[in-house]
Amino acid sequence: MIHALKEYPNAREILPVGGLNDKLLDGEYTRCVDWIEDAMGEMDLQAVSDFITTLWNSWNNKNNFISRGKEEEAKIVSERASSLSKEFRIHNLTNKPILPVTPVEMNWVKPQNGIIKINFDATIAPTIMGYGIIARDWDGFVLGGSEGFIESGMQADWAELRALEESIDFRKKFNFKDVQFEMDSAGLVNRINNRYKDLTMMGHRLTEVCPHLRDFNSSNIIWASRYSNRIANLLGKRALINKCNLTFRMDYLLEIHDLVLKDAINCGRPFRSFY
Repeated sequence: MIHALKEYPNAREILPVGGLNDKLLDGEYTRCVDWIEDAMGEMDLQAVSDFITTLWNSWNNKNNFISRGKEEEAKIVSERASSLSKEFRIHNLTNKPILPVTPVEMNWVKPQNGIIKINFDATIAPTIMGYGIIARDWDGFVLGGSEGFIESGMQADWAELRALEESIDFRKKFNFKDVQFEMDSAGLVNRINNRYKDLTMMGHRLTEVCPHLRDFNSSNIIWASRYSNRIANLLGKRALINKCNLTFRMDYLLEIHDLVLKDAINCGRPFRSFY
């Protein structure tokens, strides 16, 4: 899928015409879901709709080439996707939705009493990665955090794995006993769940890292939206830009104060959990 939707020459021509950020187009990914997840994290709701419609039209264009030997120019495919997206928006404004719209909570979720939640995230650049970690208790009170950078270019899933390793080390330094780790990479969570069936280098590394979770009284790993992981993401970006390593306790950075307060006030219910 990553080849068909992102790496295929015609697809690489279609996406920039549709306005996709060149940074996301040039990033290296092994799993399509990770690329789409990162792309959607940089867009508003309307841009996401246009993006998905463009991918669908690009997919159909490649299928037509395989089955019929016919492939249209990138500009034509992009214009068709744009027109279709506009028609959908007009339809949704003038007609009752076929499927009812169900509000979904996207806020950070407080853990159960006695559990410390550690959110972590990774940010990548061509030759460097940054990671951010934030630990909070069941009242949303910050117990500590960390940000750091590593001068090594790596793909998104490997960067997220490295951030998990840093989070485990972070937990050991603070001696938290009952921990819940939270990340916004669905791809890595799925690979953790299926690590014993994963014969790749990533799968092998996961079988080495995950046993360290047994060092705690209790621990699990859950997935949540990028919105609920925004503090860890901000810390990772800070570390990447400033090339800094910093660990703090309750005297957390002023830059994250507003986000900490919003999360504590607007906590919601979780989307899905894995492990």
